[in-house]
Amino acid sequence: MNYEILKRIFVVVFSTIAPFLIHFTVGPIDSISKSWNTDMQPVFILTNAMVSYFFFGTKHWQIPGISLLLLTALSINYYPSLHNATAAVFFISSAIGLLSLRKFRYYLWIYLASVPVGLFTNLYWFETFAILVLCVYHLHVIIYGYLRVGDKLFKGE
Repeated sequence: MNYEILKRIFVVVFSTIAPFLIHFTVGPIDSISKSWNTDMQPVFILTNAMVSYFFFGTKHWQIPGISLLLLTALSINYYPSLHNATAAVFFISSAIGLLSLRKFRYYLWIYLASVPVGLFTNLYWFETFAILVLCVYHLHVIIYGYLRVGDKLFKGE
């Protein structure tokens, strides 16, 4: 199997686990970004850095990658307005990335279902739900691409 595909699968799996690891380690917090103030700060930084790197090389996902890297660099403690603005850009540009799909467009509707989750719970679970949808979508694309083109590197949909 191609090393690039294994690397991408690792990033997706780690990103899927990270919000739950944070929640079960530090307990309830208002948003994933608040993990910056906890012992889970390295998990927050590492996850976002890996996902940003992954997005930089994925068609239609460069803006979410840049915004994710910026929201990580702009600590919620020191730059709350800029951090929140780049977080909004990340989630909106991710929706646009899903909107640009030719295949698997139904992921956009599942992603948009994260909004009511946030309304009925809190920002943390909205973010977690949205991240899970993005992870499942990207894993789906990785597996689909691998099965379709074999052991060659592909650039996603």
